[in-house]
Amino acid sequence: MKSLEKELKLFSDVNCLNIDDITGIDLKRIYTKDNKYYFDDIDSVFIRYPYDLIPPHSQTYNLRENTEYLKTIALILSNKSINPIQLTWKYRNRLLSLKLADKIGLNVPTSIVTKKIFNCKDFYKNKSTPISKAIGNCFVSDKTKHTANLTSKYFTLAEDDGDRAMIYPAQQMTINNLEKYLQTVKVVFLQKSIINIVKEFRVYLIGKKLFIFSRLNNLGKIDKSEELYIQDNFSNKYSQVKKKLLELKEKMKLGYLCLDIIETRDDLFLIDINPSGSLPPYRKYPAVTKELARLIRLFKGS
Repeated sequence: MKSLEKELKLFSDVNCLNIDDITGIDLKRIYTKDNKYYFDDIDSVFIRYPYDLIPPHSQTYNLRENTEYLKTIALILSNKSINPIQLTWKYRNRLLSLKLADKIGLNVPTSIVTKKIFNCKDFYKNKSTPISKAIGNCFVSDKTKHTANLTSKYFTLAEDDGDRAMIYPAQQMTINNLEKYLQTVKVVFLQKSIINIVKEFRVYLIGKKLFIFSRLNNLGKIDKSEELYIQDNFSNKYSQVKKKLLELKEKMKLGYLCLDIIETRDDLFLIDINPSGSLPPYRKYPAVTKELARLIRLFKGS
């Protein structure tokens, strides 16, 4: 998160530590090469990639222990985090977060997690092709080449503020591909396609502020590169939607939230909720990163 660190270091009253600066942790302090910091000395924490801290139980002991080390820091400092790690894990589950949005009164597409095709036959009616997404985190590997397995054709290379990784992006899933996918992965998240798209929005909620961007072209195309977005706003008739989006963030008890929203001829649909969504390109849209840095600076955890 080079751009965010850059913004934080502009504040003269902020001492910014990166996870790589931390060399150890005990019951009262974190250690760096040159200093020790008591937990009470720390005001706020922002964990950019909380999913990396889920222990890889099926892999090596060395990797698992190093992940547990990072997870220890994140969990002990969770009360000081603008997005507590337990909540980012919880609400990155797509079905759960959409269920909460639906309960609040936001429009969400029909979605399902299924292991059997017969559960989702309605998704393919009238020659419709649903969208497949990861059930939770879309991260696949920090290796930048396709892995040699049957699902590798679904992966793509993505970049986030200088970090590159293979991910499973949102993509159309034909019935034939679904059969092959389920043979390997065994389970899939599907979302009904939305028709009559007028606009696509990427929305950032930081504290009590909203930053709204709309897509310039290729409406309905699955690639969501932020480079294709410009700053925008909802029309006045959707003023209540803004209040409900902020209510959603408050219900989740998160300081930062990233959303994808589609406008049709009749309404707005919230299609994706990400507690750790990628920030827009800093050089083109610095305001979002600047506001996140400001929130981190002002936040006082318990």
